[in-house]
Amino acid sequence: MYWEAADWEQVQRLVQAGHLPTVAALMRDGVAGSLHSPPPLAPWPLATSLLTGRIAADHGIVHHQQALPGSQRPEPVTAARLEAAPLWRILAAAQRPAAFINWPLSYPARQDAGLIVAEPFFKTRMDEGGMLDPAPGSVAPKQQLKPLLRHRRHASQLSAQQLDAFWPASAAAEDKHKQARALLAVQLAELESVAATARACLAGRELQLLAVRFPALSALAAGLNPLDPEHREAGARFHRALDRALALMIESMRQGGTVLLCSGHSAVPPIKLGKEHRLSERDLYRPDGFLVAAGQRVRTSNPWLGVSLLDLVPSLLAMCGLSQGRDMPGRVLAEILKLPNVPAVVHTWDSCLKPELEATDLRVHRELLAESWQLPCPTLAELGLRCKLARAASLAALGASDQAFATLECATPPDDPEYLRTLAHLELDRGGADQDRIQRMVRRLMQLGGERFDENLLLARLESQNGRHQAALDRLFEVLGLYPDHPSLHLFIGQEYQRLGQPEQALSAYENALARRPGLHAAHLGRAEVLLALNNPGEAMSAALDAIASRFKAWRGHQLLGQALEAMGEDAQAAEAYQAGLDCTPSGLDCVHDLLRLYGPERLNRVEQYQAMQARLARQMVGRSLGLA
Repeated sequence: MYWEAADWEQVQRLVQAGHLPTVAALMRDGVAGSLHSPPPLAPWPLATSLLTGRIAADHGIVHHQQALPGSQRPEPVTAARLEAAPLWRILAAAQRPAAFINWPLSYPARQDAGLIVAEPFFKTRMDEGGMLDPAPGSVAPKQQLKPLLRHRRHASQLSAQQLDAFWPASAAAEDKHKQARALLAVQLAELESVAATARACLAGRELQLLAVRFPALSALAAGLNPLDPEHREAGARFHRALDRALALMIESMRQGGTVLLCSGHSAVPPIKLGKEHRLSERDLYRPDGFLVAAGQRVRTSNPWLGVSLLDLVPSLLAMCGLSQGRDMPGRVLAEILKLPNVPAVVHTWDSCLKPELEATDLRVHRELLAESWQLPCPTLAELGLRCKLARAASLAALGASDQAFATLECATPPDDPEYLRTLAHLELDRGGADQDRIQRMVRRLMQLGGERFDENLLLARLESQNGRHQAALDRLFEVLGLYPDHPSLHLFIGQEYQRLGQPEQALSAYENALARRPGLHAAHLGRAEVLLALNNPGEAMSAALDAIASRFKAWRGHQLLGQALEAMGEDAQAAEAYQAGLDCTPSGLDCVHDLLRLYGPERLNRVEQYQAMQARLARQMVGRSLGLA
């Protein structure tokens, strides 16, 4: 169950107040915690990442619009742009019965991909007192369309009592909140349609997976004013309606099922902007969502290591007895789920993804965007820049700074604050940045209305690159007074203390960063490094495991884990950790030296084993250089 844009803090408050009994029961009987999401945080890229297990740069959906050849305006993105296998294609290819309800890019529904009820099915229209049929291709298989039609709802079909339960009727309310009440009615009708359709798909079927998306909270966040008490109360009551729908779906499940309720991000309340201000992700979304898991296959005793939205597809595949793709950057949530025999990893599932035919009629897609409150991109040039930024952010989030930089670099950088900010940080991430160029970009950024935070952070990183770590710290502390809760500031302060040889202060700064963003990968790495330097391998091992959990296929966490295990005398386990670092993408080739040292004759006096290890590593190196492994 995907409650798009549900805010974890608000959900917790409503649970504590007794308004969400179903969610409360799931939390009591299962596990719950933050769900870290990869950028870009816009609804369609995130929902696509959730159902492909791939970052946006890999699955291709970096924005909700696209530039088609010959088009004079941005058009809605369609399934033809999808470059990674979605879960419905994977399960259908493996002959696992599943149903997918109300997901982006599921329209037009493919007839060979299991049971799909796509978004247009729930966008209802009335004509002369009757409801119009949904757009062709909204349901697959086609024979399922007719029995599901009776579960659709239109806002005009809601009773006065239903609406009054959300917003008590009065002449003043009708006049003052007319638009908000209309929006709420539309979203409530869609909620009822989605829930009723999902229950109908469960009836009489043995499904291995039912995946349902409720997108209404994203639209309501844009249309309800959180400062108005009546709007706040209406939003809380809508959460209760979601909770009731969840309860009914759980009742419809067969015994022994497992429920995963999640949200990948939350929406920021509307803000007033100047004429020259352009909205960015920082203005629209908060980066973390949540996951609540309960049921027969959920472990409740193990610690929560940190979970990413990218971990859901590998875990769902394992629950269905299928292998994870090696090109999926997430991991199987073995500490949460009972999975006795996790299948071996396959290279990729993309071979089951055949090209989609390009949609010739984009009218349905335009209507979807309009009713989903997606922000329009005014020009093709603006769209191109937004897509580049989203792709770069997606790559940078997994540590691929070189690729992200190449995505953005051009001869004449555009005068866009978000572009200049991102390009400067990426150049500093790569090391050896040109000082004059960074300073020019910072000056131009400030001329275009950049924030003091960005100026100080970029100049502090430039000071650090040039070896002036105390000057970098001074700049960072200056801006920390204005933004005391910004996790990146504490992260960079920790790195500067570490470079100055002050491990205790570095450790405190890293812990401050993690207190503000628990899944911050670089802070977990820094903490593990400092704890190793302080000769505390036990805690360093724990920090390295947290780093691995936050970014499973990044090699540095595995190397630090190996070093901590080696310091504890666990040589065999250390070797496994180093080998895991070599198996990452890209490979942690520094782990070669650790393995050679670990298996060297001066350490274990096993010459044959040392020679065999050398030969195997040499073959791996040659294979990688030739693209064979």
